[in-house]
Amino acid sequence: MNRGVSMQTKLKRCGTEYCLELPASMLRQIGVETEAATTVSLRVVGQQLIIEKAATASRLSDRFRNFDYEAELAKQSNHEYDWHGDVGQEILK
Repeated sequence: MNRGVSMQTKLKRCGTEYCLELPASMLRQIGVETEAATTVSLRVVGQQLIIEKAATASRLSDRFRNFDYEAELAKQSNHEYDWHGDVGQEILK
C-alpha cells in the first residue's frame, strides 16, 4: 500500500471547532488549490481521518448527457411534459 507523504501537525481549537495546519505542498498533491477556499471531503475509516478533494459540480450538459428526452416525451400522451404543480414562487409572464 502506498502510504505517500506523512507528517504530524497539531490539532488546534478555533472557537467551537478544531483546525489543522496543512502544508500547501501537501494539499497541492491531492489537487487542492491553496489560493482560494476549497471544499474537501472528510471521512473516518477506523482510527484514520481521510481528507480528499471534493468532487466538483458538473456542468448541466454533463448531467443530461445520457438523458433520453424523446423516450421521456413519448410517455406523455399529448407530447407535453407534465411538470406538476408549482413548488415555489414561480411566475410566468
